[in-house]
Amino acid sequence: MHTSDLLDTLASAALIDRERVRPGVALADLGWDSLTDVTLIVELEVGRGLVVQPADLAACRTVDDVLAVVRAAGPTVDGAP
Repeated sequence: MHTSDLLDTLASAALIDRERVRPGVALADLGWDSLTDVTLIVELEVGRGLVVQPADLAACRTVDDVLAVVRAAGPTVDGAP
């Protein structure tokens, strides 16, 4: 999954316009909450086969943090094998 695809998934999970989801943006500024965490976890697992730990996602404060957690979960981001 490329970064742009992942940002699309984040926007879908948060039910917000994709244009608002950019690296460096604080999750609080996007209205991100624990329900969004759960929604993202399900979308990643069902749609991408990636398992993200809830505690890892709960520790995220920015979009960059979420990108790092998802990248650590599997080798399918940005063309990695």
